[in-house]
Amino acid sequence: MEPQQFLNNYPESELQDPSLLESPAARERIYRMLHPKPNVKFLPLLRTMLLKEVAYRADETTDGTYFENLYWVGLFLYQIGDLDDVIPMWQAKQTNMDTGGGFDVQFLVGQGVSETLGFLQDSDSPCSKEAFDYISQCNLAGDFETMDAWFAERIEYFSGS
Repeated sequence: MEPQQFLNNYPESELQDPSLLESPAARERIYRMLHPKPNVKFLPLLRTMLLKEVAYRADETTDGTYFENLYWVGLFLYQIGDLDDVIPMWQAKQTNMDTGGGFDVQFLVGQGVSETLGFLQDSDSPCSKEAFDYISQCNLAGDFETMDAWFAERIEYFSGS
């Protein structure tokens, strides 16, 4: 099944051809089709793809060609802004040294900085305190003061890639 057909028939297509998502190249084509803003109906798909991108980035045997797929899915999850994605995205950021620096902290605050911090404060996830502390420090450092510009740059970057 081709990525366009997969999206056209989603969610049924995920049951018909789950193997398509095993290909980082196919996932990249899906991201390009969803750009610049995914429909919220694709949230379950994006969550699945986040896990696939984390596994791809953690696998040291890949050639790394599709390293930006993780940033595509981060951008899309940011836009949807569901707080349930904060912890999985925080964990994605922690995958390795490259993702620690390359996965923008801004991806984590799609619902808003204070809302995200409140969510993390109330969370019983083992990593929520670490994420809360990190986002709080980034907030104090001014990392969220130019969110509109950051977002516009991300959209433009992926439009040209």
